[in-house]
Amino acid sequence: MKTVFKEGTTENIGTYMKSPIITIQSNSTLREFLKQLNENKISSLIVSENNENVGIVTKRDFIRKAISQRMDPDTTEVSKIMNAPLLTLERSTPVEDAKKFMIDNKIRHVPVMVKNIMEVLGNQPEEMRAFIDAMHAKGLKATWMLARELPIGEARKMLDIGGGPGTYSLEWAKLHNHLHATVFDIPPVIAVAQDYIHRYRLEDRVNTQPGDFNKDDFGEGYDLILFANVIHMYGEDVGKNLIRKAQRALEPGGRIVIHGFCTDKEETAPVEDALFNLNMGMLTESGKAHPVKEKIKWMEEEGFAEIRHFRVQAVPTGVITGVKPE
Repeated sequence: MKTVFKEGTTENIGTYMKSPIITIQSNSTLREFLKQLNENKISSLIVSENNENVGIVTKRDFIRKAISQRMDPDTTEVSKIMNAPLLTLERSTPVEDAKKFMIDNKIRHVPVMVKNIMEVLGNQPEEMRAFIDAMHAKGLKATWMLARELPIGEARKMLDIGGGPGTYSLEWAKLHNHLHATVFDIPPVIAVAQDYIHRYRLEDRVNTQPGDFNKDDFGEGYDLILFANVIHMYGEDVGKNLIRKAQRALEPGGRIVIHGFCTDKEETAPVEDALFNLNMGMLTESGKAHPVKEKIKWMEEEGFAEIRHFRVQAVPTGVITGVKPE
């Protein structure tokens, strides 16, 4: 479906996003390219190579290059007709700026990349609620398994960064009557978290803090800070900064817990984490299942001690924890 921008609109291009980005490997044949176009009823594909998006190929490219030069569709690779490097825009880009960008670069197609899933869902209340409800259901098992492995009971004041519905805070507060927790997330998500807190009848010990954890201060005085399904949504710089901010907000002896997808050094295992890594590379600006050793290095750089990595039989499987020295 062709997207038509309204003249003089003040909207951003995220308003006009209609379909997800679909990719094809650079060594795929032109026939495979045509098959994907027809099956998905689209006119362009993003070209991926070594888990990175490197170009774009359109139906117009096929006509202008492949057909005119009589390329063999069964032996010619997509990389032979793709346009590179890949030019992209963020969904927050104003429509008028996007139009100028496309005219200046003489292009008709431009992929719109998102920074994280919540950036998209924040403007779609029903979809966001469904996503968060699913997060809660999947997260329950993980909360119980982490509670068996970690001394959660030693904490009295917890900060749940990007906590979504507050699953971890609520389940751990149920287990430990002395634990008070704060769920920190964007305002639309906090509204859902407050509903869950009411359902659990834990309003006296679990509260919320709306904000942008990438920009806002974490506060201080915490002895437990949790990042569950957060770090892997962002690139290295953001990940490092979040860990740095956690270190400052923790009391001496306080614990950081990172639960999320993380691969081995080669980024090929575990399989689920490697696949997640591939998806994040295609769908977001910089999301990545950062290797375990990489995350541990970030924690060491911020002075964390007693660093431990282990896996649980839940989704995701990876857990890394450390303690701020006394």
